[in-house]
Amino acid sequence: MIPRKVQVLAILRLIDDVLNGKSDGVIGEIKTGEGKSFIISVVSIILVKYFHKSVDIVISNIQLATRDQADQLKYFKIFGIKTGVLISKNSEPELADICLTFASDNKVEHQYNTDIFNFPVVYSTNHDFQFVYLFSIFSANSRASKFQVVLIDEVDNMLIDESTTPSILSIDINYAYAEEIVKIVYSSYQVHN
Repeated sequence: MIPRKVQVLAILRLIDDVLNGKSDGVIGEIKTGEGKSFIISVVSIILVKYFHKSVDIVISNIQLATRDQADQLKYFKIFGIKTGVLISKNSEPELADICLTFASDNKVEHQYNTDIFNFPVVYSTNHDFQFVYLFSIFSANSRASKFQVVLIDEVDNMLIDESTTPSILSIDINYAYAEEIVKIVYSSYQVHN
């Protein structure tokens, strides 16, 4: 497989941003059919293999997370990188059976296969990552490591389509620019009215 130019450029841009800390994040738009799953896999492999980062991959639903993890597993195996899917025991039975077998000890904690965090690359949904993270705040036995790198596939789905369950995981919110933003909005309002 020869990578497309858009894939190479996207990989370089994402890696550059993550490793050089130029911002708190970056959003890249890749058209349908351009190979987002492959881009996410290669970025994950580079971060894990060469920079010793753990990578959590957020997918819009658990069926796609399971599919992408299985489809991209061949690339991770080449580099000896273990991957898995964080899933609730209460998910669809066929998905739970498949995903729970990926975990080393099949340890189920708070209805989730949390031992999957022993793997450097974990696929799941925004909802499942949130639940495990919030539960770990109140439990000493849960996920010990912090999120190092989070790659979100279909960010528009998480922020817009799933607005019934928004992400409210902000810590250390920086309000430094709040006054300036209010001034800009107010002055814009005065100009138009």
